[in-house]
Amino acid sequence: FSDTRWEEAGQIGWADITWLDTDPGAEIVDLRLTPASADTLSRAGNVPKGILLEYDGDTYYRLKLGAQYKAVVELISARTGLVIPDNACS
Repeated sequence: FSDTRWEEAGQIGWADITWLDTDPGAEIVDLRLTPASADTLSRAGNVPKGILLEYDGDTYYRLKLGAQYKAVVELISARTGLVIPDNACS
């Protein structure tokens, strides 16, 4: 996994993603992280604003995808084996 906005994202792998939370209208995907990967990233320092989010005790990694939304959601699903939510690519 890599993200040009934050080099430390390379410290997580596709297996560290446990859920997809999608917002097709905003072209955003939030990736729920395993507790271990969330801890690793939160301790990495220099976290850019708006990338790591906390919901109900879980940590999510936010991707704002824009025009690449559909292709990236399908790639994430293929890499993680997670099912794409019904409304994810509408």
